[in-house]
Amino acid sequence: MNYAFLAKNFRSFSTEEKIVFFGNLITVLSCFLPWFTADPMYGESFFYSAFGGPGALVGIFIFLISIFSVAVMSDRLFGSKKTKFLKKYTSETNFFIFSGVQQVIFCVISWSILVFVSREFEDAQIRFGVFVAILSQVSALTAAILTKKNELEKQTKSFFHSPETQKK
Repeated sequence: MNYAFLAKNFRSFSTEEKIVFFGNLITVLSCFLPWFTADPMYGESFFYSAFGGPGALVGIFIFLISIFSVAVMSDRLFGSKKTKFLKKYTSETNFFIFSGVQQVIFCVISWSILVFVSREFEDAQIRFGVFVAILSQVSALTAAILTKKNELEKQTKSFFHSPETQKK
């Protein structure tokens, strides 16, 4: 089976769209990394990922939103039209901005929950998984905002072009 169309479709993405895709993909992967470790005074040390511990519900929301964003971009990558219901209600760029803002807020909430929980233990640390999620989502959100800015700039330029220059 020939998958050359994937490379062609991926090259058709703008740089900002590639950053949004990889930012959400890295967020999905960072949900499996450790987010919190603790060494209780009497007991074995343990760790939480996005799916365990007191911040599990928020971590699951982060994972689900990221996986849906990756699915929307993969839909364009594979050239199928499975997520056309999204275009019925809003543009993909608006969706990526909205989901990026939600995920950054959820990451900050998760971080604050883990900081609160760490006060109960003598030796506890917030691990790199939550930081990777925050950084990748901030970069994806920034790229989505830049994509929206470019779209608005193109619409404005096309609106103010004279009819003679559009015929050429």
